[in-house]
Amino acid sequence: MKKITLYITVFLSYSIANIIFYKMVSSWYETQLLNMRHVPLTGWILFLFTIYSFSLSFFVVFPAVQAQSIYSGAIRGAILGFATYAMFDFGLYSHFEGISLNFVAVNLTWGTLISAACAATAVSVGIALHPKAHPV
Repeated sequence: MKKITLYITVFLSYSIANIIFYKMVSSWYETQLLNMRHVPLTGWILFLFTIYSFSLSFFVVFPAVQAQSIYSGAIRGAILGFATYAMFDFGLYSHFEGISLNFVAVNLTWGTLISAACAATAVSVGIALHPKAHPV
């Protein structure tokens, strides 16, 4: 039950933060991604969020909760976010004409920060729900 709670925390925080971020910068993103799909496919976006949330939970949150370290969760989340978003952003940049380095920098920064924040949030929830007993 604990892992499901942590996964749901990651999924919800990641999904909500991405929706808010996209709403704030959607017109800028559209200018950066000129000839790409303009209408997002909601089912595929949810699938993507599910896969990424699972990865963030499995590789970052679960070990950090076990270590009782929000710092570890945030740092590892940032590293996973940077690596994942770098693959996506530089893949776009190397394959599609019109993708700017400015877009790569903004999206890569976003991916790093959102991953760190969501991981730290989920680790905080995990520690609060299941603190380790400390010997006296």
